[in-house]
Amino acid sequence: MMLRQTLLYLPAQLLGPLAMFVAAVVWTHLLDAETYGVVSYVLAAQELVYMATIAWWSLFALRFRAAMDADRRRRLAEADNAVVLGGAILQTIGAVPVLMTLDTTPTGAFFLASAVLFTTRSLLTHYSEIARTEAAILTYTIAQLAGPLFGTLASFVGVITFGASPTAAIAGIAAVQTLGLALVMIRLGVKPKVVLPRRDLIGEALLYGMPMLATGMLAWVATNVIRLIVDHMAGAAALGLLSVGWGLGQRVSTVAAMLLTAAAFPIAVRLYESGDENGAMKQLSDNGSMLFALLAPTTAGVAMVSEPLVDLMIAEPFRAATVAILPLAVLAASIRNQRVHHVDQVFLLHAAPARLLPLFAIEALGCIAGSILGLTWGGTGVSGLVAAVLGCVVGTLVAAMVTLGVAMREYRLRPQWSRWARILAATGTMCAVLAAIPWGDGWLALAGEIVVGVIVYGGALAVLFSSERSFLITKLRRRTG
Repeated sequence: MMLRQTLLYLPAQLLGPLAMFVAAVVWTHLLDAETYGVVSYVLAAQELVYMATIAWWSLFALRFRAAMDADRRRRLAEADNAVVLGGAILQTIGAVPVLMTLDTTPTGAFFLASAVLFTTRSLLTHYSEIARTEAAILTYTIAQLAGPLFGTLASFVGVITFGASPTAAIAGIAAVQTLGLALVMIRLGVKPKVVLPRRDLIGEALLYGMPMLATGMLAWVATNVIRLIVDHMAGAAALGLLSVGWGLGQRVSTVAAMLLTAAAFPIAVRLYESGDENGAMKQLSDNGSMLFALLAPTTAGVAMVSEPLVDLMIAEPFRAATVAILPLAVLAASIRNQRVHHVDQVFLLHAAPARLLPLFAIEALGCIAGSILGLTWGGTGVSGLVAAVLGCVVGTLVAAMVTLGVAMREYRLRPQWSRWARILAATGTMCAVLAAIPWGDGWLALAGEIVVGVIVYGGALAVLFSSERSFLITKLRRRTG
């Protein structure tokens, strides 16, 4: 079931983050550092606005909709339009103060384009969760790709046609997201009817969703506060230099994590709702090991190839900062993805999101302190940016360790340490082989290094996981007759 679901969700999970990765690269060739910083901040700010408006409702629907009877599902669908409409209004209003935090003077057109981007991307995120509860994979895919893939292509056209301004880049994304949103709503059968939600339903959603909203806001702080701090302490140009490596690092880790996570948690939820709590916890532990098997080699591999990768892909003004920041950014994102898509899900499975609040606060405060101390003591230029990123890594790691301890103590989470150790051994083998070979320069050398790394890692896993290897071979033989 896991493999089938993962393959069905793969296009949406892979192409969206991959498109944003490509966008981060292409924008270094189309935009200057200050403009790049503004665009990247707007995309990050959208996540904050979504968390502050309708994320609580989306998360409630994702967790409980599949288990509802027909009557409750009908009432949830009727209430959805009212919540979504109210959220859209709040997002439009909220865009103004959020964007005023930028160290620039935004225009009216910039505010309008950003407000449309905020609203349409937030609603696409919401409806993608609704589609996931219905296993409407094509609709989910459209919702996930409208902005990151097709909107990004439109942003390139906007910048090339109308000039390298934040408004041109953002307007292209917003326009395509508007079209994508209309298509998704049609496919889901959303009717233009607003019914005030019943108090009991809203009460349930708030009870579960409001702690999730608070944790989401804290999560946004942990991931993006470094942008605000750099913008205010070092300026918009420094923000642009930071954003390339920081953004690419987040994307690389997300691409790896999302190969698995869309299909993983719903399976655990179904087991839990059927009364099989032990099976659900075992599923989460299996998910954690598979996720670690994706993130560990990704993090190490990026560190091994960061310099040739950046030299070949990133425009010259951004290279020095990106080479220094990228490996640390991937490390921070991978630690966080391992926690969010494995450890945190234990709390969600047991409908205890409020328990996560102090744990998310530890991460947010750690990243704030780490970023400020890094910029203060790390000096000016690239060294200060690297120190700020290192501060975020430390804050993220401390929060992950504390959260894991709580999950093991209070909810009997059992990480599969033996498997994790073997995964680390396979990752170390890959790094040792790559380090021993003089690769040279150019695309062919980089491609060869990546291919060899994948082969060595895969081979090491096959040797170290003998029982899993035998099971897989037996299953393939049965399938092929």
